[in-house]
Amino acid sequence: MPNDAPAAPDRVRGPESDNVRWGQRKRLEFIDFRLTWEGRINRSDLIERFGISVPQASGDLALYQQLAPANMRYDKREKAYLAADAFAPLFEQRPEAYLNQLSGVAQGIIAPEESWASDEALSAGRFAAVPQATRRIAPDVLRAVLRAVRNGLDLQVSYQSMSRTEPRRRWIGPHALGFDRSRWHVRAWCHEHEDYRDFLLAPITDLAGERPAAPRPVRDAAWEEEVRVVLVPHPRLSEAQRRAVATDYQMENGRLTVSVRRALLFYFQRQYNLRRDATQHPPEEYQVVVENVDEVWPPGDSQPSLPFDTAGPGA
Repeated sequence: MPNDAPAAPDRVRGPESDNVRWGQRKRLEFIDFRLTWEGRINRSDLIERFGISVPQASGDLALYQQLAPANMRYDKREKAYLAADAFAPLFEQRPEAYLNQLSGVAQGIIAPEESWASDEALSAGRFAAVPQATRRIAPDVLRAVLRAVRNGLDLQVSYQSMSRTEPRRRWIGPHALGFDRSRWHVRAWCHEHEDYRDFLLAPITDLAGERPAAPRPVRDAAWEEEVRVVLVPHPRLSEAQRRAVATDYQMENGRLTVSVRRALLFYFQRQYNLRRDATQHPPEEYQVVVENVDEVWPPGDSQPSLPFDTAGPGA
């Protein structure tokens, strides 16, 4: 899950920007965040979120108003600062940053008190998220994998593949981590199969040893190679439907071009329900299709390139 707060820009607009310390900059960003998405802020919000004094909270609000005088007005009845009609964010405020916080709280990844969203926004009945089953990753396994990636080590692990009834011990040479929007993998040289494979972190059940990694006979070309994927609305959608899809995916001139590591291409295709022959199917099934099919699927390939055996990741 992304960080619970959006990143601050290099500079704050306004004449006092060079004199703003980092801590106060974060509080100014918090004020801006609340005004952008919830339309209101008061001193108690700053005091509770950052543990500062009443005078400091008042000073932060005064500085924000100095930097952006048209952004907020004080409402005596509400006893709060409200976003003015001419409000324009002082910092970059992305919708995903706010929604990711709601999602993180719903999934238990972010504690409510750590979120920048208000208690009112997080209250029951205001939002909901589809529950997600969280895969447990043993802390000692993650530490060992990170150490192996950092220091160039081989690990001997017990791995529970879905193609076998019991865990099996094997040597792997981790060199990178990958995330498929659902599960974390370690990209590693498999000494048994003598190729690079994806191993889910959760099924690593035991660590049996480590050693300096021997030189690999080949490089991990699938990890190093970037594949250009051009997404467009299904051509059989109506013009209005194509515009809606293009807006939804933030396409420019009806196209969205993304770069994906070939090793992660299978996961990308699965996530967006992409297939080579999608244009031959009803547009209701495949609203987004790949325009440059021969780049994504070389001629003769009808299925995504699997980063693991068909029995399962790291099988």
